[in-house]
Amino acid sequence: MQINSCMTHEIEIREKIDDIFKAYKALKSKSKLRQHYLTLVNANNLMRAMVVLYDVKDYELSQEAFLKTLCAIEARKNRAVFTSDLIVIFEAINNLKIILESCTREQYEEAMQIVNRHEKHSKYIITSKK
Repeated sequence: MQINSCMTHEIEIREKIDDIFKAYKALKSKSKLRQHYLTLVNANNLMRAMVVLYDVKDYELSQEAFLKTLCAIEARKNRAVFTSDLIVIFEAINNLKIILESCTREQYEEAMQIVNRHEKHSKYIITSKK
């Protein structure tokens, strides 16, 4: 039995969101594993790409707060995470979930191309439109 492309897209989105929430939970439980942080950076990059590409102004402030929080965590000694950081990250992840659940397959793929392109060039965080 073949799964249609719509179902495949929904499954892919669900897996992406689950991975992001797992990284958040690990960060919340004081994990210092770099991969959890990079998963959240990837989520920020995806959210940034969606906001810039599709002019989703409602979520722009949330994405900017997410970016500032990730940069602040990276700058701290031992990458300490505060409760206020967790609140900002959780809100941003929930907003990203809303964006991803409402986007089309083509929109998601276009945004992921941008994210992957930055990842390959060791630019972990997308800070500008270019």
